[in-house]
Amino acid sequence: MTRVLNAVFIRSSARPIPRIIRMIHVAQELNVNCRFVGAHRDKGLPKVDLWSGINVCRVGRYFPLANGTGFLTYLKGVTVFNYSCFRLLIKTKPDLVHVSDYDSYLGGWLYSRFYGVKLIYNIHDNLSQRYPVNFIFKGVLNFIEGMFVLGSNISLVPEDFRRDALPAWCRKRVHVVRNTPELVDDGSPNYVKQDAVKIKLFFAGWIEKGRGIDSLFALAEDPRLDITVAGDGDPALVEKIKANLKIRYLGYLTHAQIMQETTECHFVYALYDPVREINIYAAPNKLAEALSCGKPVVMNDEVMLAKAVADYGCGVLMPYSQVSEVADQLSAILKDSEQYEKMCQGARLLFDSSYSWDVAKGEILKIYKSVTD
Repeated sequence: MTRVLNAVFIRSSARPIPRIIRMIHVAQELNVNCRFVGAHRDKGLPKVDLWSGINVCRVGRYFPLANGTGFLTYLKGVTVFNYSCFRLLIKTKPDLVHVSDYDSYLGGWLYSRFYGVKLIYNIHDNLSQRYPVNFIFKGVLNFIEGMFVLGSNISLVPEDFRRDALPAWCRKRVHVVRNTPELVDDGSPNYVKQDAVKIKLFFAGWIEKGRGIDSLFALAEDPRLDITVAGDGDPALVEKIKANLKIRYLGYLTHAQIMQETTECHFVYALYDPVREINIYAAPNKLAEALSCGKPVVMNDEVMLAKAVADYGCGVLMPYSQVSEVADQLSAILKDSEQYEKMCQGARLLFDSSYSWDVAKGEILKIYKSVTD
């Protein structure tokens, strides 16, 4: 690892997401100097910042979160962002570049080609699954992402089925590193007291209608439920959540704060509207966070990860359209302490078998060694 002194992690977001934070922490353990370069997606954040012990630099001009609209604004913002990243890379000359998703790729790729530097391509969301286009355009987008994979030294995805969705001719360069919490306890599921006055339901993540937020509003009317929401996203929905006196809104939390809230809840809410293909292929951090704490998840059965949850009996599964009716099931489960504890144990078993931090860290270490030896 002595060859790598500096690494830059690039993503067109205001902050490093948990997946990037974990990879940076592994690199830091190897005495690699790391910096996260993000975009100006939040007017309230400075150009230089410190987040979860990571040096953060934001470049380019401010461009708002698109939420599926404002394509030209988004395109202009991404173009300026990549140009600014390229200039920064030339100025700082890192030994390794790590780019996340297609909209952060170009600046890092150009620098890697001009300066002979290794490039890691981290695919959070497959490009061909992002947009509601016909099969021809989907094929074109998948081909483009396949070329991005070939243009990098190593590419990463969070689940096997996300690798299998890429073109067959590029998959040999794609490694699976699952989303999993970096900090976990001794492996004992944490049971919330069964005599709790209310059922504690926790949602943390990107706030948009496709994450079952409308159903959360409906569930908030049930006096048996105590609902907590953390994260940011669609401004209109965030304001609606803030105005709802029956929902406890915490705003954007650090990973440690999210883990604390997860520990204190009964169930974790992880819904994805199957109308979008990308949602069916979702690989959410909140699932692994819940499993690590031994907490059952509320999840719609259309998503691919629901099968593993069902196999381990650690979830309350139903069609997305019926989520607003789940309160009766949650109440019945929590009243049966034996059933609830069995679900908690199943959650931890699934975590240990597929989402262990030790396994994920080992994969990350192998990846770093392969691009630095």
